[in-house]
Amino acid sequence: MSPAVRAVLFDLDGTLLDSAPDLINAANRLRAHHGLGPVTPEAFRPHVSKGGRAMLAAAFGHLDANAREALLPLFLDDYRQHIAVQSRLFEGFAEILDTLQTAGLGLGIITNKVEWLTTPLLAQLGLDRLFGAVLCGDSLPERKPHPAPVLAACARLGVD
Repeated sequence: MSPAVRAVLFDLDGTLLDSAPDLINAANRLRAHHGLGPVTPEAFRPHVSKGGRAMLAAAFGHLDANAREALLPLFLDDYRQHIAVQSRLFEGFAEILDTLQTAGLGLGIITNKVEWLTTPLLAQLGLDRLFGAVLCGDSLPERKPHPAPVLAACARLGVD
């Protein structure tokens, strides 16, 4: 008889990983380049899980949306260059992942972070080989919360 649970899927940023420090640092480097002081982690952290545009709105609220949009490629490129300096698994997750893997469960990640950021992040943290399915925000035409990424991850892991 097979177990009822055969795979576990995780969200990435803010659930599995604390990536906020590297995103805060990228925002602050961009602010410094524009002659502005740093944002505080406490003020910026709530915006991290809302995507690049929301983070730039928090860091550059004095600019209009078009001006912030022009900063997005610079922000993301800087973040990519420093993607895993301080990002870490949240406390206890190394043990959780080990326990799930030892139990023979498939592991997957479903994130709205784009692949060109997700892949190097996982690789630099040594997590890329743990997950049999990684679905990013640009992996499919639909993104979370649409069910398509969950269904695709299950198919890649060989579970219904």
